Amino acid sequence: MTKMNLKEFGQWAASEVRDYLPEDLRDNELKFGFVTKHSRRYYGMFFRRGPNIPASVVDLDMFYDLYCQGTDEVTLLSKIAEVLCFKPAGQFNIGLDIMDYKNIRDKLFIRVSNKKNCGSRFDNVPTTEIDEFVITYSIRLTTPDSFQAAVLIDNDLLDHYGISKEKLHRDAVKSSSNLFPACYDSCFDIMEKVGGGDFSLDMELIPECIRNMIILSDKYSRTGSAVMFYPHILEKISTKLKGDYILFPYSEKCSLAFPARYEDKSDEYISFANSTYNPESDGPVLSQNFYYFDAVSKNLSLID
Repeated sequence: MTKMNLKEFGQWAASEVRDYLPEDLRDNELKFGFVTKHSRRYYGMFFRRGPNIPASVVDLDMFYDLYCQGTDEVTLLSKIAEVLCFKPAGQFNIGLDIMDYKNIRDKLFIRVSNKKNCGSRFDNVPTTEIDEFVITYSIRLTTPDSFQAAVLIDNDLLDHYGISKEKLHRDAVKSSSNLFPACYDSCFDIMEKVGGGDFSLDMELIPECIRNMIILSDKYSRTGSAVMFYPHILEKISTKLKGDYILFPYSEKCSLAFPARYEDKSDEYISFANSTYNPESDGPVLSQNFYYFDAVSKNLSLID
């Protein structure tokens, strides 16, 4: 028999494995698609056992390697059937539910990274580049026990949806702003919320330029500095700061914004960022640059 390629192997496995399944599962639908998990991407076979039961995903790359090594058909099909019938506790559905775009359109959200730090990480991922930033798109998932997880959309999944990257971007920005609303409190606002009552003495110890600074993230600190790409958010910050301002998107989870009149105090903001930055909670460094927002033109531009 002529050696099969990966996709031919998947089709063969799908047709033959039914004889190894319990009789009540043999008519269940099998679908195929690429899965990106962490830094690994593989060709998967998705199988739903029933309503409200998470789909099983077979790593066909792994089984194809065994096939190429000469593993016999009975062993291969028996092991694939075990995966299809197995339901790990707390497993969330990354199978059939995400294969239909209408199911995930309102669960999309954006993340932002620095272009120089990406390397080859996003080679097979749809991205939008703006200045030094790279925007990627993910699907927010909820497990049966309410654990929040996400699936990064790759080019194969985008092709499966049959939509353009531009539409994905528009839908993801809109959905992201609903799932993870922007939060842009001033240092004064934060002190008031945390301390309550009389905190005037504490505020006197903080430089004026820092007291008037805004900390920009999202409500749950998930998308972080990606909120600067939300519709009209930069204008809203301008209204809060009463005019032109400077944006310092120093980490993936947090950006600083401060009135343009404090431009000569940039060292204060760098010092603040360095003293509060935590790689574990704030994510990788996003930028070491400052950006100027003109309230009249509504334009954000890099400061040389």
